[in-house]
Amino acid sequence: MPRLRVAVIGCGRMGRERLRSARACGAEIAGVYDMDPHRAREADAPLLTGPNDLRRRAFDAVFVCTPPSERAAYALAAIQTGSALFVEKPIGPSSVAVAAITEALALTPVLTGVGYMNRYRRSVQCAARVLGGRQVIGAAGFWVCRRYSVPWWLDPAASGGPHNEQATHLYDLCRHVIGEVEEVRALFHAPAVTGPPLAAATAVRFVSGGTGTLFYSCQATAKDIGLRVFTTTGSLFLSGWDLRLAENTIDGTLVAEADAEDIFLTETAAFLDAVTTGDGSHIRSDWWDALRTQALVDAAAASVVRGAAHAA
Repeated sequence: MPRLRVAVIGCGRMGRERLRSARACGAEIAGVYDMDPHRAREADAPLLTGPNDLRRRAFDAVFVCTPPSERAAYALAAIQTGSALFVEKPIGPSSVAVAAITEALALTPVLTGVGYMNRYRRSVQCAARVLGGRQVIGAAGFWVCRRYSVPWWLDPAASGGPHNEQATHLYDLCRHVIGEVEEVRALFHAPAVTGPPLAAATAVRFVSGGTGTLFYSCQATAKDIGLRVFTTTGSLFLSGWDLRLAENTIDGTLVAEADAEDIFLTETAAFLDAVTTGDGSHIRSDWWDALRTQALVDAAAASVVRGAAHAA
């Protein structure tokens, strides 16, 4: 079969991961774009000048790795030309901000993927299997880290703010291993100076009846990440950035050695395999699923203003 022709929009950290992974999968990097011409040239691939140029060339798949607020024009161009579309998480600053993409996909469905890479981890998949069919009575999660140094990250208009851009991983993880959330209420840290909230404590009620608490902050100097899930027959604990299944009193299964797991390659390979075969069943987060995570994060933010909000 001919090599897949891939375009990568945005050549920052995640764009470089997609470039590396797509090449490792044997794809041809047939076009790249970045607002920084030097960074685009470092990708060592044909340069694109913008969305119109993306429309003029034929690509099998387009990876959009720009800041959340800058994705619409490129995503719409990919959809209009029938290219498979992969978007980094979160899908945007809010659900409303990406309404044009959602509407375009409803009218012109293409294969989609979204970069919630934790869904592809062996430990997370094992946890989801262990919890499947069991009565979850509660959960306690935390995601504590330092701020990212890129200038757009703290800008709510560009990223939706740190809670939207990063805590989204924690909300999505809960949805994936426990189930959908029907109610959410958050308390945001009030910053000492004008700016986006840097921490949030959130209570959630799952459709299944269980409840949980999630804490997020980007005010620390090191990462500390974990999710403990309690069932009527025991609990399990996913620990660290790689979410090792470090404790499990439910059935004893552990997945603690994740150092060799190239998670971005695994995720990219699953998407490109779906592009090749037309079978998207191994894509663990597509646009429509990621839209539900975005709605949950939006609802948490809305609850701070209104007192309570329900996930869409």
